Amino acid sequence: MAIVSDRSLPNRLGLEVDDIELTASVGTDPAPCGDVNGSGKLTAADALAVLKAAVGQPIALQCEASGQPLKTGQSACYDAAGAGISCIGSGQDGEYQYGVARAFTDNGDGTITDHATGLMWEKLADDGGVHDVDNVYTWPEAFSAKIATLNSALFAGFSDWRVPNLAELQTLPNFAAWNPAAFAPFHTACSPGCGVTACSCTRALPFWTSTSFAEIPGLAWAHSAAEGATFPSAKDAYSLRVRAVRRGH
Repeated sequence: MAIVSDRSLPNRLGLEVDDIELTASVGTDPAPCGDVNGSGKLTAADALAVLKAAVGQPIALQCEASGQPLKTGQSACYDAAGAGISCIGSGQDGEYQYGVARAFTDNGDGTITDHATGLMWEKLADDGGVHDVDNVYTWPEAFSAKIATLNSALFAGFSDWRVPNLAELQTLPNFAAWNPAAFAPFHTACSPGCGVTACSCTRALPFWTSTSFAEIPGLAWAHSAAEGATFPSAKDAYSLRVRAVRRGH
């Protein structure tokens, strides 16, 4: 963002809205977006938010996550036998580590915000309550029991929790880990009896997505937190875990 002034011109006094310009920096900074208040629409309120920030008012500006692949988390390289090797010149993922860097915030209310995707995730606990990582549901129950309970209780102050789709759940694996393949904010200090604000649990087992299997619609896609694999599972025959998600703005 840049501030320019034409106050030297006649009838121009002070800083005005048209003195604010959004410009892209040369280098690694992303190009600016218009929807800086995260409302999902481009309105005059966005211009006002930029103006307030420019004059030092404590207002956060945010943009939608850029449409780039995510980093896998992997930084090591291996030969065909699985032995570790230098990544230099290997051409492997661990050498290039391309993608958007991962950054998470534990919000202290039982949720985690993923800044790379803009999604807010439910933390899971081990306390026997609705957030317990060992609770399992059939696919219909994932919606009618788990999600309905979170929304009716206004979990973390929101009523738009849902079962994540396949693409969303596939953003969670850390491919530098396994059993579970989870980033630390999703698997920290998990012990029997811990609550959702005190710990964060992931089991190396399948989780439901809201995405049906196109070839056989009686199946839905499941996602294994053990290693990040996906597979279709019968909607009414198997009971799997559920981690709720919502749009983070």
